[in-house]
Amino acid sequence: MMKITSVDTIGLKAPLKNPWKASGFLITETTSTIVRITTDTGLTGHGECLSRFTTKITSSIVDHILKPILIGRDPFDVEIIWNDMFNTMRTKGHSKGFFIEAMSGVDIALWDLMGKALQLPVYKLLGGKSRDTVEAYASALLFHDRETLKREANRLVEEGYTAIKMKVGLGLEEDLANILTVRSEVGPTIKIMVDANSGFRAPEAILLSKAMAAHSIYWFEEPVPPDDIEGYTVVGSADGIPLAAGESEFTRFGFRDLITRSSTLFLQPDVARAGGITECVKIATLASTFNRLISPHIGASGAICAAASLQLAAFLPHFTMFEDMIIENPLRTGITKAPLPSMHGGLIPIPDTPGMGIEIDESKLSEYRE
Repeated sequence: MMKITSVDTIGLKAPLKNPWKASGFLITETTSTIVRITTDTGLTGHGECLSRFTTKITSSIVDHILKPILIGRDPFDVEIIWNDMFNTMRTKGHSKGFFIEAMSGVDIALWDLMGKALQLPVYKLLGGKSRDTVEAYASALLFHDRETLKREANRLVEEGYTAIKMKVGLGLEEDLANILTVRSEVGPTIKIMVDANSGFRAPEAILLSKAMAAHSIYWFEEPVPPDDIEGYTVVGSADGIPLAAGESEFTRFGFRDLITRSSTLFLQPDVARAGGITECVKIATLASTFNRLISPHIGASGAICAAASLQLAAFLPHFTMFEDMIIENPLRTGITKAPLPSMHGGLIPIPDTPGMGIEIDESKLSEYRE
């Protein structure tokens, strides 16, 4: 039996040459907390906590609250460990937020360890591979002038993408003009999704949704803030575009309310936020019970989140599309020994290497330490 002997956190921060501008926010740097778990056999697993603004909070939670729960444990007791971590704080009123993000990184590292110990990819441990490749959508076209939108949309189609996501949140007329610009450039067969990043109130979102309905928009993502379940209910019932949401939710309990109280079709759990691999499988099972589809969120997260999401996408029978981030992020492209699998012809292949399918290059981390 393996035993966990050490748990370390590594806070990373990378400034961006070209900030990400979307509805309500501007990202000038990406941040990520890596969790590194080592066993008495010498094996090491890596996980990632979603860490917006600073890595110090999730690092502190792992170091001071979760590490004592982990030392001496068998990483194959992943389900029991998850419950022990969750119950440590749940009874004290902390069942969302930074604490679950910290747990997520630990859980991903445990699955990475198990895969390496058995020399199997994580999807095999989950129950097998439902597909050899995943359909990728390009994420995302940010706010640009229309000539830039035309140029970028054409470039993505030429590269082989069959689906493109773009940002909205500038107002009905401006958003609709941008959507029509992209649609006219890429033609009728390319899927277009729009992402508001919670930038609207429900009445505004309904107007845009109805206006987009004539232009074959695949989904309308986060039209209203994540805590406005009633808003999702009324927007989703307005005969507009199917809704996508969930990147801001935590655990199956948050998704339960999103599923049962709204008609949101596409659910987007972020494995580095929602509770790790262990919890995302439960979220996916709940989604399938209500005939909803899963498209894991990656966003501004790093390489480990992307790799773990790919393992989930390989396994889940009711998966739909994979978020392939096209925007610069050194924490996704600059910390691994080999690049993540890349898109060809609109598809990304599933890696068959052990664990999460990637190896962290420790020598590259010092450049980005927070």
